[in-house]
Amino acid sequence: MLREGFQTARVGLKDSFPLQLYHKAKKYFWDPRSIDFSVDKESFATLDEGQKEASLHLASLFVAGEEAVTLDLLPLVQVIAREGRLEEEMYLTTFLVDEAKHVEFFDLLIREVAQEADLERFHSVNYKKIFYEELPKAMGRLLDDPSPEAQAEAAVTYNMIVEGVLAETGYYAYYRAAELLGQQGVKLPGTLEGVRYVQRDESRHIAYGIYLLSRLIAEIHPYGKWWSGE
Repeated sequence: MLREGFQTARVGLKDSFPLQLYHKAKKYFWDPRSIDFSVDKESFATLDEGQKEASLHLASLFVAGEEAVTLDLLPLVQVIAREGRLEEEMYLTTFLVDEAKHVEFFDLLIREVAQEADLERFHSVNYKKIFYEELPKAMGRLLDDPSPEAQAEAAVTYNMIVEGVLAETGYYAYYRAAELLGQQGVKLPGTLEGVRYVQRDESRHIAYGIYLLSRLIAEIHPYGKWWSGE
């Protein structure tokens, strides 16, 4: 498809909510490799076998979940780009970088602190149903069906269920568990630092999901424009 011109050459960038999220992503950029896990590694070695297994169980769910959302985000980015929504695409590029950093953070946590390898034994039937089946199916549908309905299904699955319900509650529990261990003398500063960064990123992701759904509802529902404030 040939281009008819460029938005930035005509009117410039629009000061929209996605552009605000883009600026926040730049402001709060962080590097997983800058986190010091040395104390965490020493602390992990003092845990009993049950505590180690529980910690690895949680970490395995997070690292695989973050890998899944990294792999499955591209169809949405492609749809938004084809629709010419420049500011949204700009934000989604940082969104994808965020997810990649989350994968890197948990991979470093597992390899450097726990020094473990194969953790797929922790992936239950219910976990596989969401991350092995429903998430890639909802996102992959966008490759052939970019309709507002398909985008809404993708946003609900990705942003609301995976990130809003599973990730937010999971990260809160993980952070709280690390805090409680710290009160018992088992210090995990690198873990706490990284999870704080991840939670901050996820809050932007969920905010975009809510924005996207409100915009899509305005396209799908006859009263959507009133409801979304457009």
